[in-house]
Amino acid sequence: MKDIKWLVIAIGIVMIIASIIVFANPTGTVRAIALLVGIAVIIGGVVSLAENIRHEQNNMTTFHLVLSVLVIIFGIILVSQPDFAINVFVYIIGIWFIIDAIRRIIDAKAYKTASSNLYTAAIVMDILLLIVGALLLLNPFIAWFSISIIIGISLLIGGIVHLVYGVISRSDL
Repeated sequence: MKDIKWLVIAIGIVMIIASIIVFANPTGTVRAIALLVGIAVIIGGVVSLAENIRHEQNNMTTFHLVLSVLVIIFGIILVSQPDFAINVFVYIIGIWFIIDAIRRIIDAKAYKTASSNLYTAAIVMDILLLIVGALLLLNPFIAWFSISIIIGISLLIGGIVHLVYGVISRSDL
């Protein structure tokens, strides 16, 4: 019984509990991620701004200064209005998926000469991408929910792996 790694088991239990919390509150999970990313973006923007000001004599452009300020503003928006920021981001991704799918469907003729199976697979995948893009535009909650589910499943699997490792591992391994 002394070979059981209690810290690893404790980490596994915490991960499993976290997965249950994520599954129970997917929207809160995405908001928490937006908050953490917002804080990181603000810090990155402030560091970039400080570097730009400090190295002004090294030909730093006004563009770099403006970009740093815009990054800080984006971080503040993420922290203060996470729902708005996430929705805007989801809409941008949805539009990007739709444009990319349409472009690739138009360009798929090149695959036809190589292989009809490759052409069919490319068309099917691009249509699926088009559908996902449309779904993101119609309902951004789908993206929020999907991210939360992926995080929850990852935490659950990681927690189980930690539990198993903590129980079966030996000090001589």
